[in-house]
Parts: sequence; structure tokens; C-alpha cells
Amino acid sequence: MLRPIFVGGIVTLAAFLLAAHPVRGQEPFRQPDGGVPATGMSGPGLEPLDTAVVTMMSRHGIPGAALAVAKDGKLVLARGYGWANLAAADQVQPETMFGLASLSKTITAVAVLKLVEQG
Repeated sequence: MLRPIFVGGIVTLAAFLLAAHPVRGQEPFRQPDGGVPATGMSGPGLEPLDTAVVTMMSRHGIPGAALAVAKDGKLVLARGYGWANLAAADQVQPETMFGLASLSKTITAVAVLKLVEQG
């Protein structure tokens, strides 16, 4: 069972994926019939996260995403999903950098609230 700290991370991921939705009037990206490639490492029992990310990507026409999950200070999942460069067919790696745009405001707010919570 995922603890609340992970749920918040998944909500943040969902917000990021939704923020990457195509601009009005643009055709959303459709994954090739071969499915969404995934790269990186994952711990046991985290397969539902793969399914959730791929579902959101398909639903919102997002070509690529990356996800990292840590538990007790240890990295338990670092995955890249889909395509970093469609023209070159480069797959997203766990360390692929993405532009955050205005989502950085939300991340900054969460970080500040966490620091306030910790005193």
C-alpha cells in the first residue's frame, strides 16, 4: 500500500503530465502500436506505477515522462517512459531533463510547506 507521501508524488506527477497536454488545436501525440518503452530500474511491487504513468500518457497524448520514487532515503524506482525525441526515436531515460514551465510554482510551494512543517 502506498503511503500518503507517495500519493502526493503521484498527484504531482499527474499535474506534470496534465500540464504537458497539447495546446488547443494541436493533435495529441499517439503512442505507436508497439506500446510505451520503459527504461531504468524498479523495485518489487511497483508495477502499478508503471501502469498508471503509461495510462496517463496515453490518455493525454504525452510522448514521454520520467518518474522517481524514494522510500526511507533510498531510490526504489527510477524510470523513463516513452520518447524524449520523436524524430530520432530516442527513448526517455530516468535522468532525462524536462522543462517544468509554471509547474515549478507548485513544487516550490510544496517544498516551502514541507520546510514549515519541519520547523
